[in-house]
Amino acid sequence: MDKRGLFSSAITLGMFEKSKIRQFSGQYRQTYRLLMIQFFTSSFFNHDEQFFYAYKHLNKMHAGAYLKRVGEIKIEDLLDIDLNTSMYLTAICGLKLVDGEKTIGEDYIIQENLLMAADFFNKYKDNINQADPTTLYRYSEIEGFWDLSSHFTGIKLLPHYWIDLPQFIYEKPVPTIPEYFAYVDLINLWNDTINKFYETQEKEFNWNSPETRELRYSYFSSLRTVLIFGVHFLETYLYSLYYNLKNIGVFPENKLIKRNDIRKISDKQIIDDLLFIEYPALRTELETRYDNYKDMLDYRDAFVHISAFTEDHSERSRMQRLINIDMNYVIDGLDNIINMVHIIESNLGDNKILFWWEYLEEKPVFSNKKRISPLLNQISFSITPLD
Repeated sequence: MDKRGLFSSAITLGMFEKSKIRQFSGQYRQTYRLLMIQFFTSSFFNHDEQFFYAYKHLNKMHAGAYLKRVGEIKIEDLLDIDLNTSMYLTAICGLKLVDGEKTIGEDYIIQENLLMAADFFNKYKDNINQADPTTLYRYSEIEGFWDLSSHFTGIKLLPHYWIDLPQFIYEKPVPTIPEYFAYVDLINLWNDTINKFYETQEKEFNWNSPETRELRYSYFSSLRTVLIFGVHFLETYLYSLYYNLKNIGVFPENKLIKRNDIRKISDKQIIDDLLFIEYPALRTELETRYDNYKDMLDYRDAFVHISAFTEDHSERSRMQRLINIDMNYVIDGLDNIINMVHIIESNLGDNKILFWWEYLEEKPVFSNKKRISPLLNQISFSITPLD
């Protein structure tokens, strides 16, 4: 049976139900909990040897409890299991289960952290077993018993960060980065658009040719979509920045920071009522670029909400924007968005959030009219990008 099959089997057999764990006592219960924690944790790191080790001993203890023969397992064997699992979980995975000031002969397992970890993985087990499984958890939910900081360079994990815990996929848990998701979407759509752009250049348009008509329609659909996702990237960056500033407690008197109806806050409010107030230099540095961005927002709105309405204070149809859109406008708008993000970041000091930007294999310059890699250089950056 493969790893996923074994995991499903363990869940189906109820190996991790609290009623099952209560069947053990003393040293047996401690060992069972350690094995349970290793069973889950090793799946997040894709460590096959440790996963199968945990399953083998869990299965033996589970069967022993069912047959009322668990007492036949020697205490010496349990102590060896405790040593192996606790050293792996602590030294390799970063769990805080061992009291470093105590020797192995003493009671070196930190019981409070052991219980916290066991409770969390029971919750994880319930959530992962749903039709719509949950794998994202705030770091604050696990940092009491799990220090992930040694697994990541170039990033300080903060309590409000979301950590993805998928099984048997990556080499470690993955801090999720909303603006990187949006950036990858933008770049992938750009690459699709630039491919179609050059294809339309190569194939002369002929209205009587279904092939060239289809290509032209597809190209302009991609052109409109990549503009939408350019705006989406900046919006995502601004919301991530706002979320970070709010959670770390800076600018507590700012009226936008004090608001609780965060879902009603717009990107322009974040710029006008937070960034321009708390970082006054940005008002001058972004002035022209911000105006250009607001014009791009009008295009985005016209594309997302296509209608027969006229422009405000005008008899001009909003659909004119669909007809007038061209590659040069989109390129200028996307480069403007990237420059706005750079300018904002350069003013934030210790509150910067784009720690991943310097690790991009290729910096985006849309005016070059070529494909751009969305990947991070994993040799120097240890966060695995999400698919």
